[in-house]
Amino acid sequence: MPNYDALKISPSEILTPEKWNGLVEKVEERDQEILSALTIQDANVGIGTQSPNAKLHLVGENSDANGNTLVIGPTNQSNLRLGVDREYSWIQSHYSKPLSINPKGNNVGIGTTNPKYALEVVDTIKSKNIRCNYLIPEFTSDNYDFIRLGEENKHFAGLMLNKTTQTYGTPNSLSIFTYGNRDINLVSGSGVTNVYSRALVFHDHGRRERFRVDQNGLVHSQAGFRFPDGTIQRNAVHIQSGSMVMHTGGWQASPLGRGTGSRSHHSAYIGLSGFSATPHILVAVETLDVDKDQNYRFSASAVNASKSRFRVRFSTWSDTKIYGCRVRWIAIGR
Repeated sequence: MPNYDALKISPSEILTPEKWNGLVEKVEERDQEILSALTIQDANVGIGTQSPNAKLHLVGENSDANGNTLVIGPTNQSNLRLGVDREYSWIQSHYSKPLSINPKGNNVGIGTTNPKYALEVVDTIKSKNIRCNYLIPEFTSDNYDFIRLGEENKHFAGLMLNKTTQTYGTPNSLSIFTYGNRDINLVSGSGVTNVYSRALVFHDHGRRERFRVDQNGLVHSQAGFRFPDGTIQRNAVHIQSGSMVMHTGGWQASPLGRGTGSRSHHSAYIGLSGFSATPHILVAVETLDVDKDQNYRFSASAVNASKSRFRVRFSTWSDTKIYGCRVRWIAIGR
């Protein structure tokens, strides 16, 4: 070790220029001795090991990210720690401070020695949440921008932002593609489809529109709908239904409960909504109160129908007496 006693000056000594120069020479000599002592050539240095396998080999206890095998910086401020556990290695910033990688710029690569972007990962990334300002298209042209979702040369999906009518859809629309006979499912966390857009449009490979859900939730289909039994309905159907009684009041007030011969009673008008033309209206008897001494003769049908209203006609004949009736009706149209 260096002899530091040679650098001491007693309190009673007078520091002359000669003594000062001699002291400086001694300090310089000691500096050279210290540097020579710290210079190691053609050898490994070990801390915590007697058999170092590298120029500097640190061996500490296995620990989690709170370990202190290697600490860079004071522990009462931001500091960086590196260490190992038996199953993994770790690097961790401490003192509740962030870890900054390349704060002055340059690219970072994982799995590559020649990254072309600020962060380039040559493998699969798994994340609970990813938030970004925008996605860079893999391919761009005057007609569209394309973003691939999935691995190359395997089944994958893609997003296409259409710029002109030369692609799928209309300008400034988004097309979703799947390859390899894959379906497209739009599902929220609760299992209900949520689409916030002007319209959800499906095209075939010939860029022909086949199915559309507009901004009001109305469904438009160019080909029609196939039902479980295999039948196809090509036109949209609107259905409305309800029920009514022949008259209000007791059985004595029934318009068909007295007299003989052909007799009829018309109900008040029943309102319809949502039809573009007069629908087909079916009327079915639900309950019927008939005098037991005569035969049952009765009919109920829709009359005076239009796209906005209709009436029900109740009829009997001969000596049949009808004291009460309830019918159900269903209107089917477009």
